[in-house]
Amino acid sequence: MTQEQTIHLNVGKAINHYLKMFGMNQSQFAIKCGMSRSMITYLVNSKRAPSIRTLQKISDSCEVKLSEFIRAAE
Repeated sequence: MTQEQTIHLNVGKAINHYLKMFGMNQSQFAIKCGMSRSMITYLVNSKRAPSIRTLQKISDSCEVKLSEFIRAAE
């Protein structure tokens, strides 16, 4: 597994962690993050590589530091 694949998986796991924590579905989470539901789905399923800006937007919406967001997947 490459480092990029690992990052994709970690992002998906982190999003799923916060979906459960907030009791939201992907559509609700997408609205909270100001993103499309399809983008959240792509990230969860590791179909797209998130930019740093996207990661920051998601972590800001979760009210955590980016490093904490990524750690949620470990």
